[in-house]
Amino acid sequence: PTPDAPVEIVSVEKPVVTLSGKNLIPQLSAYNGHGITITENDDGSSTINGTTTNALGYKSDSVFLPAGTYTLKCKRPLGESTWLSISNTPLMLFPGDYHKTFTLESGEHWLYLYANAGVKFDNYVLEAQLEFGDNNTEFEPYHGQTIATANALHGIPVTSGGNYTDENGQHCPVREDRAVFLKSTFL
Repeated sequence: PTPDAPVEIVSVEKPVVTLSGKNLIPQLSAYNGHGITITENDDGSSTINGTTTNALGYKSDSVFLPAGTYTLKCKRPLGESTWLSISNTPLMLFPGDYHKTFTLESGEHWLYLYANAGVKFDNYVLEAQLEFGDNNTEFEPYHGQTIATANALHGIPVTSGGNYTDENGQHCPVREDRAVFLKSTFL
């Protein structure tokens, strides 16, 4: 938008900020089905028990990640016919793998566990970790939290439609009776 070609602001969404430690991906949450039980542990890991009655695909909660290079690490190697990935990418940890470095596109991502039918889990402790870059460090539980910012864009009341011009000649596009600015800088 420019003062000569204003653009109507239709809506403003409240931005959110997600904070986490070095482990960027949530663990698998509690689950009981397909012949297995997944338990969330106090240390941030998950314990899996049972034998899959049919093929299993189970994912964690999703998080937004920027594009870049990441390393997925699993403290204990996966058993036969079991795979771990981020989202639905072919970039997986295969049986016997401990870590893998790859590139992700920006967007929503999650931890995904695949297991064929008949796979036995006997107190398998899953300590999966996703780190930015090609790091391969010790497991740390996921400590993510999302914070919604309050009223990120505030308005200045104006008396008429069109562009708002302040006393210094700066223009601001307006919608109905409000001009929009961020941190006292006009957009």
